[in-house]
Amino acid sequence: MKELTYYEIARDIIKGCKMGTSHLMWFTRYFVWDCFFCPVFQLLGLVENVEKIIEENPGELKVVSLGFGRTGTFSVARALERLGYPTLHTQELYRHFDIMKMWMDEVVEPSIQAKKILKGSPNWDIITSAGFTSTGDFPSNLYFEELMERYPDAKFILTTKGAGRSHDWYRSWLGMTQAALQSVYVSERYVQQMRMYGKYFRWLIANVNQDPDFLTKPFPIHDNQDRDRVIQSYEEHNRLVRVKVPPHRLLEYNLKDGWEPLCNFLEIDDCPLDEEFPAMNSAISKKIRKPIVDLVCGCDNITYIVYINCMVI
Repeated sequence: MKELTYYEIARDIIKGCKMGTSHLMWFTRYFVWDCFFCPVFQLLGLVENVEKIIEENPGELKVVSLGFGRTGTFSVARALERLGYPTLHTQELYRHFDIMKMWMDEVVEPSIQAKKILKGSPNWDIITSAGFTSTGDFPSNLYFEELMERYPDAKFILTTKGAGRSHDWYRSWLGMTQAALQSVYVSERYVQQMRMYGKYFRWLIANVNQDPDFLTKPFPIHDNQDRDRVIQSYEEHNRLVRVKVPPHRLLEYNLKDGWEPLCNFLEIDDCPLDEEFPAMNSAISKKIRKPIVDLVCGCDNITYIVYINCMVI
């Protein structure tokens, strides 16, 4: 495994802190705007309701990133945004209440109530009407066959850990779910979006483990995953993508390849070859970020929620 330089580690930590700050700003906006002013303004007719926005601006998805989490999907999301495709990544799902509520109502809650792993009927117009032309990571990657039919001009990108590295991916996945759920355990009682996030992770882990028991198991649930089943899900997903997505609509991509293959695939003329490709997470720096951020920022539990969500997903 490649060793990171001190510069690369420091760079990743700074990026994590910057993302953490953006999450802190979001939490502030959420409590001030979403919880107080927005409902009042909607009652007064000063803010458009979601249904009207969807009806007038349905939009469409143009690029869908199909890789499982921890294969570089967040870096690809940032690259796609740089190339002009606003991207909804799972890391920022909880920031968009109407989108998160759609997943709850159409997919997650019915699964939990039925105690079965259900795919439901996601309303993609809610996502595209919010201005997104691309999605990355879970849960949309699990619906690639439906999205191929719904958006016949859309292109698809598959990221993986590489041949023979399924066990490396599993270790990264396990670390991510543990860290992400720790923030849920701390914050779900205070923040509605995080309560939904906790249910979403139940559904997601149940899917990846192919085990409906995760839908109703009491927390904590991150340390009860079946390695063989998880790896099988990862490898089978990648196999199905390669088989079912037509070659002219699919790019199998590695972050090390940089901008050029991505720009060629998406037919981008003004490719930013002179810019550093986004590298948002690394396994080594991820391990040291939490204690450093705690030490430097004096994080208590609430601040930890903000920073840990941006650093590990």
